[in-house]
Amino acid sequence: MPDPTNAARQRRFRERQAGRLAEVLTCTSCSKRHIGAHGGLCRDCWRRTPEGREWQRLRIAAYRARNRQP
Repeated sequence: MPDPTNAARQRRFRERQAGRLAEVLTCTSCSKRHIGAHGGLCRDCWRRTPEGREWQRLRIAAYRARNRQP
């Protein structure tokens, strides 16, 4: 009978991916653990920086331009 949760398949996937995943870091601002992408800050703390706020503003503007209501 197959495993309904696919636990074995998920475990094998995680084992294969282990060498490919980025290093787990701790945020320098809030101490939350995360996968590094923004110079030591987690996603939430990075979005509070001026660069993060600008990125978010541009992302929302692009979404609104793509999804205008007639």
